[in-house]
Amino acid sequence: MNDGAATPASGEQETPAAAGAKSDAEARDLLFELFRAHKALDRLTDPEPDEADYEVQYPAGPIRIPGRVEGAAAATQADIDAMAAAQARPDLLRTPDTPAAPDEPAARRETDRAAAAPAPPMPAPAPAPKRPGGNDSWRDSVPYEETGILIRPADWSTDRIETALINVGELREAERSADAPPAGRPRSGLLRFAPIPRRGILLVILFIQALLSLRSTNTAFEDEALYLYSGHLELAHLVNGRPIDDFASYFSGAPVLYPVAASVADQLGGVLGARLLSLAFMLGATCLAYLTGRRLFGVRSALCGAGLFATTASAVFIGGLATYDAPAVFLLALGAWIAVRSAPSSWPYYLLAVLPMLLAVATKYASLLFVPTIIVLACISALPYHGWRWALVRPVSLTVMAASMAYGALKLAGPSYVQGIQSTTTSRAQGGTPTETMLIEISKWGAPVFVAALIGALYYVFRFRPDADARLRLGTWGRAALSALLLGTALLAPMNQLRLHTDVSLQKHVGFGLLFAAPLAGYGLVRLVGSHFGRLQLGIGVAVTAFAFGMSQSHIMFRGWPDATRLVATIKQYQKPGAHYLVEVDEVPIYYLRSDVEAEPNQFVSTFYFLYQDAQGQYISGPGAYRAAVQQGYFQLVAIEDGTTTPQIDQAVLAALRAPGSRYRLAARIPERTAYGVITYQVWVKK
Repeated sequence: MNDGAATPASGEQETPAAAGAKSDAEARDLLFELFRAHKALDRLTDPEPDEADYEVQYPAGPIRIPGRVEGAAAATQADIDAMAAAQARPDLLRTPDTPAAPDEPAARRETDRAAAAPAPPMPAPAPAPKRPGGNDSWRDSVPYEETGILIRPADWSTDRIETALINVGELREAERSADAPPAGRPRSGLLRFAPIPRRGILLVILFIQALLSLRSTNTAFEDEALYLYSGHLELAHLVNGRPIDDFASYFSGAPVLYPVAASVADQLGGVLGARLLSLAFMLGATCLAYLTGRRLFGVRSALCGAGLFATTASAVFIGGLATYDAPAVFLLALGAWIAVRSAPSSWPYYLLAVLPMLLAVATKYASLLFVPTIIVLACISALPYHGWRWALVRPVSLTVMAASMAYGALKLAGPSYVQGIQSTTTSRAQGGTPTETMLIEISKWGAPVFVAALIGALYYVFRFRPDADARLRLGTWGRAALSALLLGTALLAPMNQLRLHTDVSLQKHVGFGLLFAAPLAGYGLVRLVGSHFGRLQLGIGVAVTAFAFGMSQSHIMFRGWPDATRLVATIKQYQKPGAHYLVEVDEVPIYYLRSDVEAEPNQFVSTFYFLYQDAQGQYISGPGAYRAAVQQGYFQLVAIEDGTTTPQIDQAVLAALRAPGSRYRLAARIPERTAYGVITYQVWVKK
């Protein structure tokens, strides 16, 4: 009989004091696992931390339960009793001795007992100071004190520690398996090329964007025709030195960049080939908007933002138009992504953003309006990682490097490029479009996405809830600065053109700003829906509204100019060697007749500018030049609209054509329907 005594073989009867001590030991184990899980999670979400690494040491000392932790409730009486029991019985915190075999030597038992004894407490480094930006991490609440004793917050029960540990474990597992195939089912064969869900959603967004952009079956727009045929001439000049017009003096972008690339695509696939090139650039811009938004706000916000941007009228229209807006948008998106992606690194990788920024400005001079946004974005993105002092180095170095390179490029380009920049961008002439009309147009083209971005900014600043996969953690002021930057960028182009009272290319320029506001709009859409889809109908309503506006307005944009098929055929019917042709918009027939030796670009005259030498040898311009040229039979053919593009010139030309003794006869009337009504071409041919 053992008289009820506990033996190692039969098990011990636990006393309340022992149970309390074991509870403390269990809490110590759980806190240690929680700390280690936080460390692993932070390493995954921040691959290049600035703080020094150190190993996680398992503490052998007792748990210290403080009387009060800042921000937590005071210790309960049960916690105090547990602490007293743990301090009174430190032997319970040691690893239990392994029961010896019946015939095991005593010396062997003593050796094993010594080996099983806990190691002396190892001091752990003091917690690192809180990182700038106001974001908390495992370093801000390390559950150790400097002596290596594990700290248990006073209001943390064992169940709460277990729950926190489970949550951290789930986040860590989600971070690890975000791009991995399902466990236990390796991807083989064709399944290796199957996208994971978020990439699949992005592919669907890109597919919808491509379908919307490829709806246009209209003939070349006047800007498309101008850039394409000038690209062919520039290419011929580069190859065999053929003399060309001074396009740089009046183009709103460098004629040796996009026009040359588009002319190569045009040789391969015609206007459709050039438009496919623009579509590729816009699809790339959508992908970069997603990548930037993922780092700023998380995957869900990035996907929603990419979807909103891809279906805006401006993005759809630019993607289906062979102009240099598409590559400019892509290069700006690339510069913004580099600025955000390089934020954690201490190496100056952010300087790589200078190249796409300068290329964007050279491709389309109006892109200069959005370069400061990328520079400031590089600063804000670096704040949580390097502090405000080192973060301010980035915009300064970016500005100095970009300005010096731009100055050198202008010196090499020559005065023609300076003249082109001044005439098309910096000193653009005032227009006459009413402010009310422009506000209505801006609302139709960008209001849905801007409103979603405004909602996102309010949530982001005042009711911030970070996503587990978002990389950027900012304080309140940092979030306010980022929101103001993105919202203000969306208003840059509209405000600039409201100042000039011109809506020329406004439908395209709105899209430049929406590129930067789209990630914030995606965050607003996610917060509207809620974490558990509690307001799903509201989110669907916003998305459907934005999609409907984008689809309808882009259709109107694509049908905004008349089909030129019959007009070009009529001009070809009456052309003669060495003859001159007056056409309202001469870029379109020049492009379509570029392979015809009897229709060279210098044989065409538009109604926008004409310098004519009369019979007395005097050079005249304006309406008088057109009137004198018609009266003297200078043109073989005159194709003019019904006064919608240049009404003053049209009236002077029509009066001369209809005057008694005119040398011209009306050969054809060509009505063409557009989204704004019917436009009729009057084709007059020399008798």
